[in-house]
Order: sequence, then C-alpha cells, then structure tokens
Amino acid sequence: MTHNSRFANFYDNNKQTQRDLGINILNQRIGDESIAETLTRLQLKFKPGREFIKMPMSSTVDDNPYPYRYPSIRYVEWNDLSFDTKQILGTGLGYTKSSWNYMNAAVEAKKFDQLSIKAQQSLQMIGIENYVWDCFINHYSSYSRQELKNLGLDQYTNVLSNVSYQRWSELTVNEQYAATQLCFSQHTWDEDPLGTW
Repeated sequence: MTHNSRFANFYDNNKQTQRDLGINILNQRIGDESIAETLTRLQLKFKPGREFIKMPMSSTVDDNPYPYRYPSIRYVEWNDLSFDTKQILGTGLGYTKSSWNYMNAAVEAKKFDQLSIKAQQSLQMIGIENYVWDCFINHYSSYSRQELKNLGLDQYTNVLSNVSYQRWSELTVNEQYAATQLCFSQHTWDEDPLGTW
C-alpha cells in the first residue's frame, strides 16, 4: 500500500466522523503538517470509536450552562473508548483506566500551555481545544490570581473559595452558577467516577 492510498483510506473511513464532529480533522495543523499527514507518516490508523458521536446540544447559548462546548469524549468511561483513543490518551497524556475514570490524572493539574507538545497534539487529535481543556479538565486550577482576574474569572473563584469540600447539593444557586462558569457539573464537582452517572 502506498503512502497516498493509506491517506485516501484514512480519509474515506473518517468522512462521517468528521461530519459528526463538525470539523475537518484532516486539515487541522500540528506544526508543519496536518494531523492526517502525521498519522500517515507514522502509519497510524486512527479509528474513532462511538465516543466521537456528536452529543445533542441545545441550539441556543442560553440552554448551555457552560461557557464552552461540552467535551463529551472526556466523560465516556474508559472501557467504552476505542482502542485507538485509549492509545492516544495513554501514550500522549499518560492516562490509565483508573486515572481516566476517576478524573485524577496528573496531567489534569496542568493548563493547556503547560502540557508537552505531544500532549497538546493528542488533545487536538481527539477534538479537545486549549480553552476546553483549561475550563472542563483543569477548571483553571493552574491559573494565577492575576490570570484569573485578567480573564474575569476571579469573580467565580472568589464565590467558590470557601466551599470546595461541599457537595454540589450543598451549594447555593449562586455557587452552582459560579461552578458552571468554571465548567464543573454536579458530577465533576462531586468527583463522581465515570460509570456512576
């Protein structure tokens, strides 16, 4: 099989996935080459699993409580991820089944720009952008007070400064709203493992 035919097969096999994601992943750039060129060069056959099926989202911003698109792939249990996705998460970001399902991997304590290039590329491959990572995964925990202030997020962290050990159900409506602006859901706030919700 030639280099070009591998690329063609990769492209043909993933057209529907691209449409479902609403992106053309093959044209996204990582450094000097596209993701498809990288995969082809490395002779990888990335086949997204069902975790890439687009989750229904409200068409209006008012119905979405979060400031960014919900990264549904992050909340898929490890056993339900495709082999290829697990490979990307394991080799690129250091996830294991336990650290993925319990949302406690060391990598999650870093903001996007603190991650290695390999980790950033891995996130791009699964469709998680820098701002989505910083909000939904890191919850801005690695940001300095000044960075939070510059982004206008200090108002939310200030509201939550004394409630970090309370369960979601114990938070006031104002505190729950502040938590959603830092991309917490009830389950991520309560640190419920994947598979229990």
